[in-house]
Amino acid sequence: MLARDVSQPGQRFLLTADFKRLGQLGTVLLVLGTCHWAAAAASTVTFVLIPQELWGAGEPRIEDALGEGVVHLYQTGDYFPRLTAAANQPIEVSTGSWHWIAEAPGYVSVSTGTITVSDASAEFEKQLVWPVVPACEYILDSDQSWLGVQRLDVVSPHRNAVYPLNPSKRRRLWIPTGEVVIYSLRSGNLIGIEALEGCAQNETTRLLPPDPPGPRHQDLLIHALLPEGDEAGSNELTIVFQASDELAPVLPDATVTAGNRTSAFFLDLAAESEGEVIVRHPELRTALRHVEPLGGSAREIPGIELRPRLDLTVSVDYEPERSHAVQVLEAFFCGPEKLMSGRGRNSCSTSVAETPLQPGFNQYLIEDLDDGRYIVNARIDDEVIIGLGVGFSPYIDPDSSVPPQAPVVRLREMEIYGNLLLDGEPVPGEVRLEPLSPTAPERRFPTDEDLLYHLYYFGRMPFGSYLLPGDEDRDPEDLLGLYYYALSACAENGPCRTLHPDSLIRGEGRLDVDLGSLRELEVRVLDAEDRTPLVGAVVRRVATDEILIFANGETHSRKHDPADGIRGVALRTDSEGRVRFGNVEEGLQQFSVSKAGYVRNAGTAVAPLEGKVVAEVALKRKGPSEGNLMLRFPNGEPVARAFLLVVDGEGNRQRCSVSTDAGGMAAFQDGCLDSRVVVLFHPRARLSVFDGDAISGLAEVSVPYAPTQPLRIQVVDPAGRPVAGLPIQLYYRGVTIGPNDLLMVMGRTGNLPFYLTDENGEMLLRGVDPEGTDVPEVALLAESSSERTRLLGYRAGDTVELVMDAGQ
Repeated sequence: MLARDVSQPGQRFLLTADFKRLGQLGTVLLVLGTCHWAAAAASTVTFVLIPQELWGAGEPRIEDALGEGVVHLYQTGDYFPRLTAAANQPIEVSTGSWHWIAEAPGYVSVSTGTITVSDASAEFEKQLVWPVVPACEYILDSDQSWLGVQRLDVVSPHRNAVYPLNPSKRRRLWIPTGEVVIYSLRSGNLIGIEALEGCAQNETTRLLPPDPPGPRHQDLLIHALLPEGDEAGSNELTIVFQASDELAPVLPDATVTAGNRTSAFFLDLAAESEGEVIVRHPELRTALRHVEPLGGSAREIPGIELRPRLDLTVSVDYEPERSHAVQVLEAFFCGPEKLMSGRGRNSCSTSVAETPLQPGFNQYLIEDLDDGRYIVNARIDDEVIIGLGVGFSPYIDPDSSVPPQAPVVRLREMEIYGNLLLDGEPVPGEVRLEPLSPTAPERRFPTDEDLLYHLYYFGRMPFGSYLLPGDEDRDPEDLLGLYYYALSACAENGPCRTLHPDSLIRGEGRLDVDLGSLRELEVRVLDAEDRTPLVGAVVRRVATDEILIFANGETHSRKHDPADGIRGVALRTDSEGRVRFGNVEEGLQQFSVSKAGYVRNAGTAVAPLEGKVVAEVALKRKGPSEGNLMLRFPNGEPVARAFLLVVDGEGNRQRCSVSTDAGGMAAFQDGCLDSRVVVLFHPRARLSVFDGDAISGLAEVSVPYAPTQPLRIQVVDPAGRPVAGLPIQLYYRGVTIGPNDLLMVMGRTGNLPFYLTDENGEMLLRGVDPEGTDVPEVALLAESSSERTRLLGYRAGDTVELVMDAGQ
């Protein structure tokens, strides 16, 4: 107990001494206990101040009291005292609740109390003993720069205390010894923040207002709020600033906690630093606040509220056909963004829950979810049913206090069976399912003694090219199928057939796979240096096969239409470095071969009227820098985590688009850049377009910086009113950059350069340099607005007004 009631017996005075933190930074320090008594308006209190080091075991002696000192009494919300009492002298306190700060030469209090006075009883006198700690004195300099400063807060992080001062009312105050942080406000806005080394006991220091940061820096004061009643967990709260272009987060220079509020001070951040303030607590939902770059400014971020984590209930009707060694429901965290780049386990790698699946209808509870996107999968043996087959990827909205509604999912195991036919006769062999995700395992289904294969799978809903006319009117149960897999069938020691990539397999039933005739193409892949077989090399040949459509036991096919584009079917080499393509057409066969760590190669062969043709391809190992491109800023710094979007001459986005690693290195596949252009996205770099052929032979490329002040677009209607929520398109050297590209950038880098106009109709074009060599054009993405505005002649920081056509 640090406070003592030394009143005479019989006096009606109750003092409790449990420590509690103050509920608002800058109001008045810390709260120690609450003193309640019934008193008339003329009640008096005498404060006795004793150095904390003399309190011993909590039994202070009156003879150790300081001979002089003052006590400033505040009412809630005040930044200047309404009463000032001399130590050891009684002072009248009127009705209300009072807080105090005690000062004496060389000492100050770091804890405070609350006295609540009512007028329900007779007046009386009280004496209160209060602890003080070593302090030094700050005197506000008489400099004119203090004019207009409404408030100064001096923060002692070591003591976790805040001392408010209104310069127009008081010009000096005592502060605990040690380092301090000060900040001041004018017209309700933060002027500047400054960290001081502090001073020794009894030392006097003259104080000037903290200056705003220089033009190349910015300061932040962040307030984080725990739910009421969670003050005890404030020591587990962390606040960091994560710049968009940096891997490591920035820790605050100082923090102080008062009640349920923790405040963090970030000093001298880079002027162009843009990113997220991240507030974490092990038992609460992580909170994010985006911070725009505003060099030369000191800003106070209002209270970022943390909310309790949410639970999600998922209902699954699980119907297996066989026994399984592994059958679990699993959930993965995909990041705080509302949108994500993919729905596989690769893009959502943080596991948050795993629970056994039970046959029949059951409900599964996924507990303690943070804000952001999740994906819920079923893993049954070596099969992963992504999104429970219905694309279930719930989003926990930061602004919502309830979890999203989960669908009732039916997980039904289905079977496809049949023969493998070679020249019309059943043969032994196997059917292979190879997921298009390279990290998922291949699944194999061999034929049995009856020369039948049995393929078991849990279906998923179709999307994109897998949709057929009339699908929108069909029962979803009839649409479940094998999507996002490459299916091949191989005869034992014989040819293989890989179904055309556009083939559709849906439902269950009998499917006989015709391996065709004995005309086949065998490709053997060797290491060019030691001539050893290469296992797992991908051999891809031009697909001209018929497209198979199998739906619930009914089979038909259609010819490949060249207008759909030429796609390749691929097989991986076996332990002998071989692949076999069956049922190939007579004549010229073209194929390409690739393997990680090797230079891509291509080959041709002529298939005979019947029989087998063998082609051999050797792959050369890549050198240390072959296929790699280093990106650097003009100062030599690597351009880390940039996204390089590869676009062909018809505007098609290429799957070989890559991101740079932490060292600024991009590794392109062989041939990826041929006759193509590369668009560079990075939060600190100029949005640039490179000629693929020009940079493919280079080891290093210099990337210009983005303008410090980005261009601003403002969209208005013909009446001059702002238009919110409207996307735009940019045109760079023949490349159109639209919203889909920007969402892809966000999925790859976590950074969204620009997207939609805000409530003021404005949008910052981050990275766009109107004074660069590639000056883009901009247009509204609206049906009746086709006019393009060239940004030539504008300067960084300018505002470009776009007027929508009438009727939009």
